[in-house]
Amino acid sequence: MGIQHVHKEGWVHCDIKPTNILVFNNERGGMHKLKLADFGLSLKVCDRKTYMTGISLSNRGTLLYAPPESLLCGIHTKSYDIWSLGCTVAEMMTRDRVWIHYDTKGLQEKIMND
Repeated sequence: MGIQHVHKEGWVHCDIKPTNILVFNNERGGMHKLKLADFGLSLKVCDRKTYMTGISLSNRGTLLYAPPESLLCGIHTKSYDIWSLGCTVAEMMTRDRVWIHYDTKGLQEKIMND
């Protein structure tokens, strides 16, 4: 899907979610091709970690797919994308979001404390 390539190049996507994964038909039949889209929130990783400063409880990307460390400490690493991918795969398998029935503040608290 390209996440490995993005990480190898020193970037963190920061907004992996179902709507940012594009599915294309394979010209020869067989399996579909997947492409990662919307790099508008991506960050270059420096010294293995990228921090957002100045905003407490900050998150870059869509809250439903955000890992706890991005909310607690503003840390955005490759693990951010892996967490987001896990939420995306779980949603694909269950046809329901991992986090449901929460307002924004309640959702932040649930992700940070569970």
